[in-house]
Amino acid sequence: MYRFLVAMLACAALGHAQSYTNFESPQTKPIALTPDGSRLLLVNTPDNRLTVYSLAAPDRPLLLTEIPVGIEPVSVRARTDDEVWVVNHVSDSISIISLRLGVAVDTLYCKDEPADVVFAGSPQRAFVSVATDREVRVFDPATRAQVGTIAIFGDEPRALLASPDGATVWVAVQRSGNGTTIVNDRLAPPPPPPTNVNLPPAPPQGILVRADDPQWSGVHGVKLRDIDVVEIDAATLSVRRTYSGVGTNLQQMALRPGTTELWVANTEARNLVRFEPALRGHAVDNRVTKVVTGAAASVLPIDLNPGIDYGRLPNPPALSTALAQPMDLVFDAAGQLYVAAFGTDRIGVLDAQGVVVARIEVGNAGGALADPRHKRGPRGLVLHPSMPLLYVANRLSNTLTVVDTRTRTVLRELGVFDPTPQNIKEGRGFLYDAKLSGNGTFACAGCHVDGTMDGVAWDLGDRGGDMFVTRDFLGRVLNLHPMKGPMVTQTLQGLANVTPLHWRGDRPRFQDFNPAFDKLMGGAQLATADVDDYARFVDSVVFPPNPNLNLDRTLSTDPPGLSAQDGFNYYTTVQFRPQTRCVDCHALTTGTNRLLFDAVTLGVPQGFKVAQLRNAYKKTGGEVDPMGFRVSGFAYLHDGSDHTVSDLLSRSVFGALSTDVVNKTRLQRFVLSFDNGTAPTVGYQVTLNAANADLPATVAAANLLVARTGRLDIELLVKGTLDGAETGMVYDLFAARFFDDVAGSAPRTLDDLRALARQGRAVLTLTGAPRGSGFRMGVDRDADGRRDGDERSRVYGASSPMCASPLSLRSNVAPRVGHEEHALVVRGADAGGPISVALAATSASLPLADVTILVMPVGALLVSSTADGHGEAALPMPIPVTPWLAGRSLFAQAFASAACGQIGVRASAGLEVRIGQ
Repeated sequence: MYRFLVAMLACAALGHAQSYTNFESPQTKPIALTPDGSRLLLVNTPDNRLTVYSLAAPDRPLLLTEIPVGIEPVSVRARTDDEVWVVNHVSDSISIISLRLGVAVDTLYCKDEPADVVFAGSPQRAFVSVATDREVRVFDPATRAQVGTIAIFGDEPRALLASPDGATVWVAVQRSGNGTTIVNDRLAPPPPPPTNVNLPPAPPQGILVRADDPQWSGVHGVKLRDIDVVEIDAATLSVRRTYSGVGTNLQQMALRPGTTELWVANTEARNLVRFEPALRGHAVDNRVTKVVTGAAASVLPIDLNPGIDYGRLPNPPALSTALAQPMDLVFDAAGQLYVAAFGTDRIGVLDAQGVVVARIEVGNAGGALADPRHKRGPRGLVLHPSMPLLYVANRLSNTLTVVDTRTRTVLRELGVFDPTPQNIKEGRGFLYDAKLSGNGTFACAGCHVDGTMDGVAWDLGDRGGDMFVTRDFLGRVLNLHPMKGPMVTQTLQGLANVTPLHWRGDRPRFQDFNPAFDKLMGGAQLATADVDDYARFVDSVVFPPNPNLNLDRTLSTDPPGLSAQDGFNYYTTVQFRPQTRCVDCHALTTGTNRLLFDAVTLGVPQGFKVAQLRNAYKKTGGEVDPMGFRVSGFAYLHDGSDHTVSDLLSRSVFGALSTDVVNKTRLQRFVLSFDNGTAPTVGYQVTLNAANADLPATVAAANLLVARTGRLDIELLVKGTLDGAETGMVYDLFAARFFDDVAGSAPRTLDDLRALARQGRAVLTLTGAPRGSGFRMGVDRDADGRRDGDERSRVYGASSPMCASPLSLRSNVAPRVGHEEHALVVRGADAGGPISVALAATSASLPLADVTILVMPVGALLVSSTADGHGEAALPMPIPVTPWLAGRSLFAQAFASAACGQIGVRASAGLEVRIGQ
């Protein structure tokens, strides 16, 4: 019976095998160059690949290859001209890439939410920021062993920067806060009277203050270090010093050449400003902050939008110039700074003093115009080492823009394959487009950073507003006052099917947030079709796995008697009040029964909705360190005033539980391990290679992935190379076999894959995919019903058996009608040596000395080029939009000089370029 049920459920999963899971992962450093400047590296976050471009013609990057990595790559850095490290957000892994081999040769497991990597120290070490665990982990790149861990006292350390001499690594804390906290409603003074005479007095509510404000510090008792940037000694692996006052939400950093000035892209929350009308059009400041590092440190924030009249709404001149949500920044050799304004599709150009001297539009809606459906979202920047060219990675459009820095114009924009469904693409820009505000200075994402949280609370009440009338869990009228008091920013993850929304349930649907575009942002409300598409996008955003769950989706049983499992047992069975268990309100699996409760029932001044628990593990900044300091001024409850889950459970509403230390400890451990709906093995990876195929840890990891496939947690895919050729596979649960991306190929067992790796024939990475995505991600990338291997150009014949390295020829992408980026890529030639590619309508097999001609010479076209320093060359072969080409083939073979052999020439195998629809 069990096998029958599994088969039925698996059949249901196959019915939506082309689905896409939207994690909306935050890119940290999505673009980089190899040290020699010959290769441009770009992460393709939605397609789980590293895209590699040749810069042989720097103003025309040419796609060389796309290498599968982990799920949702967010950062890339090249350690050498061949070895590249890619950081995968959902996979909790680092993919170590060989550009020469075109494959991930190893995978480092690094949970939770690795965000960036840099190389520093002597001997060289790899430093990896680990956001959720608030650490920087240090690896030996030669052995790939972890050699150190550096604790970071800040929430979500993400961006990293290494000094040119490798002696220092700086860490930017993404959700660092701004030194604010809450004085709760029991300690705060009464709220001011409403200005709407028809309103009753507002309920008691807290107030937002600076934690170090002497008027309040003795009242709330919260001590904050407000650490924004951490400086690490790369030799001792210790924190040398820290810097405060840099900003609220920090992104990337850059070091001004020839100085000790560290410049940091950031936004500053104006959450001490009380009430929504006072914040209208000006909730955040967009800044770069100049940090003079060293013992005599100084911190100078610089506003990117000086002189804006925030009292004018709408403000077309401001919309035409605003630089919103700075994400990345890079200096040229002259000290000029380029800043990626993610929210307004612009690159700001700043002089050495931080004055904006120019703006470069990279979107298609210039000036004051907004086009959220086609927003670019510039997220990463890199300058060519010798040419006046700036390369821009656009997160939302998943494109690469090339900018001429002399003329400050866009030369071209290149797209990469994007499996994101159209409904997500259509709605996504409404979250991020700052031009939807009245002055272009902030979007919804100014607070809901990358669809999550900014880590602070806001008082968005309105003294002149109106009451909101709804009903509580018993159907009684519930009157909600517009002066609602401070509330922490909620995540947009996991909102599907948990309406009504917001802390008080005063937004029946997501569309009911539409008035915020006017009342808070100072713009105009969205049209019905626009807000509906926005809602569909938000409903698509899901949580990444909770790292506190075991990989087999069980709860920890340690320590016995106080474990998360013990907490679950209490949560689901024990009545802490008559007829009331935890699970009755915080229902499985979302953590909420979606009901609204009145103030008396909850023991608070106003009614609230039962909040979900799926991101509770992200709110642990209220825990105190041995010196009495906290990472964050806000944690649990609607206003963040309860520092831990245990503190929240100490409220009198929980009856006898409020004084039960043992069960509060158990429950806290369970809540922090709450299953958020994404299995822990989603994204989990293991690479099989000749060195590790038989190691116990490798075998155990691979077996775990197969087992969790059987439990329907995941689908299992494989990416890598087999006998030197790209391959993809998907695991079939019925057959207990892996089927590859060429239809009709013989299936293989896991033991078969390990044997291929052991023999050196294959390098294969197994990855747990979200249910419904395995087939698409593994063997049918474009979800067109034809497997990837059947769409690739087909190799035939054999390369010349010469003394030099084999010469190879392949297509950079699957050839399709209208694919302008298609090219033929030659590898294995002599560096700087001549190469030629013969193109013909038919194949052949004509021996000539020790070379076999595999294309028909009669009527063949011969194209010549020169190999670069890596022995590679790419020959553009764009395929026109000509329907009759579909289904036709072209045959190609590459030739290069050879130091040995009878005729001084060696040849590649043949390549049949089969053109698809």
